[in-house]
This record gives sequence, structure tokens and C-alpha cells, in this order.
Amino acid sequence: MRIDSLIKGISQIAIVVPSLGDLGSWTKLFNSDVQTYISQEQGVKALVIKTKMCDIEFLEPLDKQSSIASFLEKNPKGGIHHICFFVDELEESLKILKEEGIRSITRGKTLGLIHKTPVAFLNPKDLSNVLIELEELPKEIRK
Repeated sequence: MRIDSLIKGISQIAIVVPSLGDLGSWTKLFNSDVQTYISQEQGVKALVIKTKMCDIEFLEPLDKQSSIASFLEKNPKGGIHHICFFVDELEESLKILKEEGIRSITRGKTLGLIHKTPVAFLNPKDLSNVLIELEELPKEIRK
């Protein structure tokens, strides 16, 4: 596998918000299915708007120890937190990226909220200060 063939598509765009209760405009903008999730491990509540192209994931911290609490402190009104891309094999992709000088900041194995497949975050310092999440493409939708 080559680095230029790693990314298979966009899984989601994640937006941190102070409260999931204030998303009326967003849910009106997209006439799509909406799902909610809670991850104690990541310390977040999520509301996901499912679209044909990619999911829009809104994240609210459960508490001050949440993985997104510091982002919300710096950006009290919220904002785009990260973009998540699909890859076929997460571990293989991370090895290739490491060889190219792009580091993972994820410690241990973590499963994504939406598809429950392995995910990892890449060091934003290696990618123009943009936080990128890689998600292993679910086997049932791989080509």
C-alpha cells in the first residue's frame, strides 16, 4: 500500500458544541437521520446527522475531564474539532504514515462512536495544525 492510496473517503466532520440541545438550526439544515451516542471512555455525548456523503458529528463534553473539554474552554461557542477519514487497515496505515513522519497521538486501541471500528488521531503538528482522525472502514462496506 502506498501513502497516496490510504484515504478511502470522509467518515465524518466533528464539531464541538457547548450543548447538544442547541442544534435546532443544524437539524433543520439537514433533513437526515439523527442518532445519539454516549462514550464514557472519551467523555462525550454525540449527536450524529447521517448524510449520503459523510456524517456530521456534534460532540458535547460529559465533564471537565472529557477529551474535548479543553477545546471548548479555548472556543466557548464550539467549532470544528476534527475531520475523520476512512482507511482500509488502520494499523497498516499508521505504520506507513509513521515512515512518512506523520505521528499518531492515540494511545491504546480505541473504537469510534459511529461504526465501532478502530480509530486513531494524528498529530496536528504534522498536518498543518488540523486534527485528523483515521477510522478503519467497516468490513461490510469495503470494496
